Parts: sequence; structure tokens; C-alpha cells
Amino acid sequence: MTIIIFIFILAVLVLSHEFGHFFLAKLFGIRVDEFGFGFPPRIFSFKKGETIYSINLLPLGGFVKIFGEDPTAEVLDSDNKDADRSLYKKPRYIQATVIVAGVIFNIILAWVAMSFGFMYGLPIPDGFSSFGPDPAQAKLLVTGVLPGSPAQSAGLRPGVNLVYLSTKDSSIQDLRVEQVQKFIVSHDGEKIFVGYKEPTNSGLLVSVGIGPLDFSSNTKTAVVIPRKGLVENKPAIGISMNNVGIVKLPLFEAFHAGILAVFSLFVSTFSGLIYFVAGLFTGASSAVSVSGPLGLVGVVGTAASFGPAYLLALIALISTNLAVLNLVPFPALDGGRLFFLLIESVIRRPLHPKIVNALNIAGFLFLLGVMLLVTYSDILKLI
Repeated sequence: MTIIIFIFILAVLVLSHEFGHFFLAKLFGIRVDEFGFGFPPRIFSFKKGETIYSINLLPLGGFVKIFGEDPTAEVLDSDNKDADRSLYKKPRYIQATVIVAGVIFNIILAWVAMSFGFMYGLPIPDGFSSFGPDPAQAKLLVTGVLPGSPAQSAGLRPGVNLVYLSTKDSSIQDLRVEQVQKFIVSHDGEKIFVGYKEPTNSGLLVSVGIGPLDFSSNTKTAVVIPRKGLVENKPAIGISMNNVGIVKLPLFEAFHAGILAVFSLFVSTFSGLIYFVAGLFTGASSAVSVSGPLGLVGVVGTAASFGPAYLLALIALISTNLAVLNLVPFPALDGGRLFFLLIESVIRRPLHPKIVNALNIAGFLFLLGVMLLVTYSDILKLI
């Protein structure tokens, strides 16, 4: 059943992105040769009008074959009756609109999915606009742990519920973020005993707001010593926190909250990608931590077991991630094509078609290789 749900989610994500390109291309009168789910070889297809609709063997993505997306001899031939219907011959603002449409449709999908999730009931952090949880019901969660920090050394991880903090002279319970921060600052260099409860499900899902707030009845203890240099030269243990509670919203408030949530996801995903790429050069990140479609199967199964709200939130999270990744200015990605258009706008002439095609092909082969390596890594994790 998990595999069926995963394939359905993958189809929705891919088709929404590619439909964005397809819809805007059709809207501007650009010829669309094929709309495909998965990558060839082709399993099934039919033709309606001038467009082939296909289902392909490798369900790792999808594509829209837009006439003139890559300037071939057929596109450049002025005698071709469809030359003016190619993407290449359209004004740059139309080209940019068609290219960015996939990202926009991913964001729309994320917004709709997250909004319906809020109608079912999802974890919402304190201070999330006017939709924050009841403070009496909210739990203080660790949402992030700095590598090499006292918190990481003590075994704290994203998703755990902080219950109390104590030293030999004082203690606090019913924790709030500001209260914990003040306690840590006032006990610089001292041993602090941190009482916490492990989530009964994936702590990572809990930390990003797509896991139910269910925790073990057993309270564990971690010992940390605050030190300076982690955050603004103040004593810290290296965690980010938020008070989170389950909130169920009516229709209009849910769609309002959905916009705010997707914007927050977009910003955090974008900044996370920057930190990850930078970390690859400094050693703080590892490519092994990346998961592909195969690695997501287990996550989908876990989210589905929590209920439809968490599955919808996961769809929103993945769709937002796809939007951000596609904006990366790398050949073969939407961001790479937008970057080429930007260069053309600056130099006021088209780039040489052979150079553009070569870069896009090289970029596609590189990304395909990365996908295969990530899939191989996912298989090794399962063994």
C-alpha cells in the first residue's frame, strides 16, 4: 500500500510541475510535442491534437517536450511553418514565464496541500501569526541541533520534547523558549540536567511539523554545559526550539495559514540548501545524508500511518523542496535556463545554440548520475 501511495504522490508532484510548463506554453501558443510521466522507454502513449501524452518505465520524474526549448536546426529553420511557435523564438519574458511556471505550480500544490492539512489539524508553532496553539497545550520541541554543540554531544536531537531543566540549585518546568534561553544564559559553565522525552515516531517529521505530538512516557536526562561562541557570544547549548501544539483551522483561516506555512518552508528550504552546499566544501555536510525517491518511500509510509493531515503536509514539504531545487542556476534545471536568459538579456543577443544544448545535456547527464548514486545509497541503507 505504501508503494501505491508513494507512486501516487510522485505522480501528483511531477505532473503539477510539468503541467505548469505545459499550461503556460499552450497559453502562449507554443507547440508542445509531448507530456510524459516518468522517463523512457515509453510504456503507453496516446496523441491528442499535436501533443503526445505518455507513461514511461522509469518513474523518477517527468517531462514536457516543448518545441524550441532546446534550439535545434528544426527550430532555427525560418522556413519551418512552426518556427514562430517555438519557445526559442518567443520574447524572453514569455520564455521566463513558461520556465518558471513549473516552480509556481509546485508552490500552489504545496499551498493547497498544507491548507487542507490544517483543516484536518497539524502542529503549529507558537507565534505563527494569529493561528498559534493554546500555550497550555503546546509542547517545547527541539527543532534543530548544531553540529559539535554540547546538545549534540549529550544526545539531544530534533523532535524531542523538553520537559525540564535543572541545576544543583534551581529547576524550571512547563517550559517556554524565552524561559529556557534565560536559564541557560544564567548558568554559564554549569552542568544543566535536561529532561526530555523521545518522540514515538520520526523526530525529524515532528521537527518540521508533519508528525503528531506523541512522546514516550519515559523521561530521559541529558547533561550539558553552556558555552559561548555558538550564538551571538552568549552562553548556549546549540539548539533551536519552538513551542508547538496541534491546531485545527476552518477553511479560510486554513488557506491563510497555508500561505504562511509554505512561505516559511520555502525560506527554510532555500537557506538549508545553501548551508548544505557550503557544508560539502567544509565537511559539515555529507552527500550520504541525501535521499532520493527510494528513500522517501519509508517517510511516506510513516506519514501515511499518522493520517491524511500529515501526508498532505509531507506533500507540501516535498513540493516546496522541488520548487527550490528547480530554481538552482544549474544547466538542465529551470534555474539554469533562467540564468541563460539573464545572460542573454545582459549581452543583448542569444547565446550560441550549440553551447546551450551542450551545457543542458551535460547538466542532465550529471543530474541523472547523481540520481543513480542517491538511489544506490538508498538501497545500501535498506540492506
